[in-house]
This record gives sequence, structure tokens and C-alpha cells, in this order.
Amino acid sequence: MELTLLQMRYFAEVCRCQNITRAAAALHIAQPTLSAAIHSIEETTGLNLFEHVGRNIRVTHDGKVMYAAISELLDHVARVDESLKDLAHRRNYVRLAVPSQIGVSVLPFLLGPFRRQHPEIELDIVEPPGIEAANMVLSEEVDLAIVHYDREREGLDSRKIFTVPLCLCVRADHPLAGKKEITLAETADDDLITLGRDFIITRRIEEAFAAQHIKPHVIHYSPHLSTIWNIVTHGLANAILSQNANIPDLPLVLIPIRGLHLYFSLITKHGRQIYADQKVLIRSICDNFRHPEKAE
Repeated sequence: MELTLLQMRYFAEVCRCQNITRAAAALHIAQPTLSAAIHSIEETTGLNLFEHVGRNIRVTHDGKVMYAAISELLDHVARVDESLKDLAHRRNYVRLAVPSQIGVSVLPFLLGPFRRQHPEIELDIVEPPGIEAANMVLSEEVDLAIVHYDREREGLDSRKIFTVPLCLCVRADHPLAGKKEITLAETADDDLITLGRDFIITRRIEEAFAAQHIKPHVIHYSPHLSTIWNIVTHGLANAILSQNANIPDLPLVLIPIRGLHLYFSLITKHGRQIYADQKVLIRSICDNFRHPEKAE
């Protein structure tokens, strides 16, 4: 004999109401469906659980014994459900990976407006390179990451927020500074500095150069934006960065590179439950950063 949880709930409601019509209404199901379910329960148990008295039904002795046992079980299930819901709502702790290039624009929002709007949610933020951030989501070292993500990867789910142009970063007095857009080939005319090879943006740039058979002169790879900004400011090299990586106070100009972009995306591990606090964070980031005309 094996009853499902749904059958137990049907049986318990009929016992409480002692009327099929009222029980069906309480369960929000059709009366014939409930009648068939009760008949199936009696067949499964091999017991006569109810006897008809006019339009009502009366619980038999066997039915009362079974009702007592099932009521205790359903109460326990309800307590477990409440505990799980309480755990999910009380978690309020999100581990987040944000590569430094994205952190330039995202961290002021997270540590400012978001923190003021949701003081109950504690953020544990790390700033690894984009590829490492994705790996941290896969290994569950963090709950989610915000990365420049432009392709599918097994084991990860991504939510594209908007498209980010890749740009050549030059000094304000550079000959190209006045251009609204340049080609990838034009970026190879001067020395370049880029983020480390474990950054998603760097891999995207290398793939683009290779596809066009261009050999850029990269003099240094640095994981630190401050280093890149300093070298460009001193006129030692240009850099290729995403458009959101600029700081207005620096004497630098970002020129979009024609046809080159990445997606600004939120990534989570495929198949993992997204907690209530994570949903709040995801919704806030999407609402604050999504541009309707650019969203995918």
C-alpha cells in the first residue's frame, strides 16, 4: 500500500468536511475528481473508509485510525515546508563575483543605492577575472557573477542585460581621440596593453584579431585597471576595454571599435535554486543597468 501526498490531503479534507461537495470546493477541484480519488484510495488501502449517510458521509473506524495517522504526517510536512520557506527568506546572504572592469560601474550601485534599499541583504563580493568568476559559479564558490559573457557554457545559465561595445582607450590628445568609431585594424597601429589572458574581454579581443589576421603589439597584460589607466595616461600604450570601464575624471577617451562587443550578463549555475535574496539582487541589477534599446 502506498498513498501519495496528494491522496493523503484529499482524504484528510473529506474527513474534515464529511461531505464530498464541500471538500472538493475547499480543495478547488471538481467533485467527480475527488470522488474518484477517494474510491482509488479505498482500493489502494483495501479498507472501507467512509459510509454514506444521506448526502453526507461518515468516517468509519478504520477511516478514523487512518485519519489520525495521516493528520500527524501532514502536520509534519507542513512544518517542514514552513521551515524551508523560512530558511529561504532568512538567508539574506549573497556571494557575488564582479570582475574589476565591470566593478567600475556596478560596485558603486551595489555598495550605494542597493545597500540602502536592502540593508537586510549582506553582499560578499570578490573581484576575480571574468573566466575565473564563471568558474567560481560552477564550483559554487559564489552564487552568481556579473561578467562580459557572449556565449553559452555548459553548466551555466546567463541573463543578458545589455550589449557593451569594446573600445580603444587613448589619451585625450591622441590623434584618434576625435573619432566616433574605428576599425579593429586601426587599434594595432600603436602599442597595446590589455587585461590578463584569463579575462573574457581579452579572449574576445584575441579571437577578433586572429579572425582578421591582424597581429597587434601587446606590450603588457595586467589584471589591474589602475595599471592600464596609468600606462595609457602616460602615453606608453593604448588599451582595449569595454565602454563601461572608463572613469570620467581621467584624461582618457574610449572609441568604439566597429563590430566588436560583449554582453553584460548575470550568470548562475544551471539547475541550482535561486534564493529570494538572489532574486532581489538580480532584479535590482537588471532594473538599474538594462537599456531597453540594447537589451537582448
